[in-house]
Amino acid sequence: MHLGFVSTISNPSTIANITQVSTTPYTIPSSVYFLLCIAGSSSMTLPDATINTGKIFSVKNTNGSTVTIVPVGGQTVDGDSSGVVLQNNDAVTMLSNGSNWILV
Repeated sequence: MHLGFVSTISNPSTIANITQVSTTPYTIPSSVYFLLCIAGSSSMTLPDATINTGKIFSVKNTNGSTVTIVPVGGQTVDGDSSGVVLQNNDAVTMLSNGSNWILV
């Protein structure tokens, strides 16, 4: 399911604040705002929601495989402790509410 609008990024390195991810597993740092998954099946761990209240970031999967985004122990993504799985070309935006991550 796609929420919001879909846009094509022809040269993501020219856009400020996009982090291209090609290694797995990858722990998402708090300083990141936009992640673009560009190679192979990926596993990502979210930063701790309790110290990132109000933090918003987006992940776009363009790697031709799946990307699994998991919360740190004891936290959830929209109530799910196993996180969220993105298929190729899926995108998601998340917000920390101070205790967990919610999809927006």
